[in-house]
Amino acid sequence: MKNKTMISTAALIGASAFGMSQTVLAGDYEHLQEQVTSMKAEIEKMQSQQGKGTVSTHSDKVRLEVSGHVNRAIQGVDDGSDTYLNSVDNDNSSTRVRFIAESDLSSELVMGGALEVQLESNSTYKINQLNEESGDGTATFTERRAEIYFDHERFGKLWLGQGWAASDNVSELDLSGTFLANGAYAGGGAGLLFRNADGSLDSTTLYSLTSDLDGLGRNDRIRYDTPEVGGFSFATSAVQGGAWDIAGRYGYEDDGMHLMAALAYSDSSRKEDSDIDSRVNGSVAVLFDSGWNGLVSFGADDLKSTGTRAANGADPSNLYTKIGYRTTLNDMGLTSFSVDYRLSEEQQRADEEVKGYGFQVAQQIRDFKADVYFGVNQYERTAPGKNFDDITVALVGARIRF
Repeated sequence: MKNKTMISTAALIGASAFGMSQTVLAGDYEHLQEQVTSMKAEIEKMQSQQGKGTVSTHSDKVRLEVSGHVNRAIQGVDDGSDTYLNSVDNDNSSTRVRFIAESDLSSELVMGGALEVQLESNSTYKINQLNEESGDGTATFTERRAEIYFDHERFGKLWLGQGWAASDNVSELDLSGTFLANGAYAGGGAGLLFRNADGSLDSTTLYSLTSDLDGLGRNDRIRYDTPEVGGFSFATSAVQGGAWDIAGRYGYEDDGMHLMAALAYSDSSRKEDSDIDSRVNGSVAVLFDSGWNGLVSFGADDLKSTGTRAANGADPSNLYTKIGYRTTLNDMGLTSFSVDYRLSEEQQRADEEVKGYGFQVAQQIRDFKADVYFGVNQYERTAPGKNFDDITVALVGARIRF
């Protein structure tokens, strides 16, 4: 009897609850449907943006992408007298963050803006035997790009502001996968100083002796790029202060190989703060489907006769070459190996040269957009009436992109 009463009571309670839920659901059905529809729209929006690095802006007509990377390394140096171990930011690809905003003005025309800054604590461009700590918490952002642009499918691209001149990066084409460890720009030891035979340190940095003479660099300029036709494109820019340049680029890719080539001419004859009259620079890089790859980079300056370097008989030139191999040794990503050689002549004075030899290895970690790398390079400097100890630089580090 007791069990029957409990069952009846439970049934009554269940029926009442069901009846109440029917009433609630009936009353809130339209509201719930609106919520579901709204949530579905938000989910679809999030899915469409997944992996694109986009964030919301004040206008739904503007796309904003935030990206960048952090690149840190341990630098080991032997200058023939002393050894050093430094925690550095690798200037081959400095730590940075960028913001790219774009809006479609028409089906063919995009207007965009780019803001990119770098934050280097103990940059390899500044670190040397006399300056072992260039970033002790006082490092500040420095500009790389602050520009707007208009990109038209048929008429090309117009840039205005701080950014790449047409001739910038022309010396630095590289398909080896090891440029973080070393490349045409010897950024991993750029700030280092050679020792004289008596043990004293010379005042000229490695970068000043081995520059890859890479065009007009980044500057405040107006630049125009033609559309690509048959793999060819051309660009020209007018730089604040009177310099100008022109560059041609070519790219080709099929199942068997990937080829890139570039050549530039720049004129700084009217730029008062430059001792360079004109510059020619270029590079060629190739990657075969077998994994073998190589590059050649060159540059040469014609100096103004009134400058100090011209008075010292300087006639700057730079030659850099690299041979490499890329393969898959694990599931993380490509593993790359390379050896390189450079010959930098008369960049500061007559009959002076620096030779460099090196070995590099890099490993992709594809799932995390990261790379780990190692490189070791030796630099030998000769000049009339002087003797210098060789510099050996080892660099082991990692870069993660976001």
